Amino acid sequence: MNSRAIKLMFSCMILALAVLACSDALAEDTATNGWRGDGSGRFPNARIVTKWSADENIIWSTDMPSSSNALPILVDGKLFVCSEPTTLICLNEKDGKILWSKSSDLKDAGAETKLPKTHRSNGYSSATPTSDGKGVYVVYGTGVAAAYELDGTRRWIKSIERPAGKWGHSASPVLAGGNLIISVVNIVALDPKTGEKVWEVKSSAVWGTPLVTQIGGEDIILAPNGEIIRAKDGKVLTKNKLAMEYNGVLVHGGVLYGFDMHTQAYAYRLPEKITDTFTLKKLWRVRVKADRYYASPVIHDGIMFGLTRKDVLTAVDIKAGKKLYEKNLEFSGKKDFCFPSLVIAGENLLATSENGTTVVIKPGKTYTEIARNKLEPFRSTPLPVGERMYIRGLKKMYCVGK
Repeated sequence: MNSRAIKLMFSCMILALAVLACSDALAEDTATNGWRGDGSGRFPNARIVTKWSADENIIWSTDMPSSSNALPILVDGKLFVCSEPTTLICLNEKDGKILWSKSSDLKDAGAETKLPKTHRSNGYSSATPTSDGKGVYVVYGTGVAAAYELDGTRRWIKSIERPAGKWGHSASPVLAGGNLIISVVNIVALDPKTGEKVWEVKSSAVWGTPLVTQIGGEDIILAPNGEIIRAKDGKVLTKNKLAMEYNGVLVHGGVLYGFDMHTQAYAYRLPEKITDTFTLKKLWRVRVKADRYYASPVIHDGIMFGLTRKDVLTAVDIKAGKKLYEKNLEFSGKKDFCFPSLVIAGENLLATSENGTTVVIKPGKTYTEIARNKLEPFRSTPLPVGERMYIRGLKKMYCVGK
């Protein structure tokens, strides 16, 4: 091989590595644009440490003005986190410095200023923001939604509807079909640029976050109360009983997976295209630990993992519909619940209690614990990105890593 050919081959190798590096970076960035990243709770590019505490492997921590249950999101080097009752905070991802803080008050939205009822564990800022890379969109337990530019300029603010019931609101906004989808009581689509209503579907209030997937190349929404809706125009394709009363569902390989309110895990195949006779095909249901599943599940290597509010981790083979094991993680504390959802960070499974304990587990057909870590109490789900992980504590925002 002559020198010219060697130089050409070397240049091609460098270009390929650059493209690969860029694609990995893009995958990490675009996977952090909303609740649990893309809704799956999977962060395959994460390379986080497995041991941390308030005194170990903390890159920075920043005091927050108040608590929040919402996840942080990462956009263009900025972390966006919420604070009670209706504040959005922007931090520098590198050092945790607060860049700006903006409130979305009922008065600003032209709504009744009396706060609706909520539970003390829920508050008004449990919904995670979402972003299209140009703006950040928030919705609060007051029923107010707003859009901000990345520099903190408010684009619009709007009162959607007053939350129903006494336990509060937690469903996060999602982007689908060119619309901003919000679930307070009904399912409402807004124009992200103006906040104007595009369509509305009657529903009822539950706590799960809508999941966006595609059928036949079109965005569809799996709504919290069980409606399956075409995102672009609000056409209800079907109503079913797979409501996300407490947690979210997953779509993997064209199959819808989840844990119901109390006793079963399930799998239903989605149709390959949208037709007038849109139906779900039941594949299996399996009995699991009877309890509420506040944490949303994850899937890794053909296994779905679910976590009860009282510490029991369940692994289900998604092909066979067979329970592999149940394990009590013994987080301790009768008053502590497992509110944070499950996370796959690279090759590790993270399970967390609101008391701040996170168990790092090797996800497989048998239970293998890697580490057990403790921070201050938190109800937000950890966000792993690359070699860092961001945790929204009730008092502080943490960046975990080396």
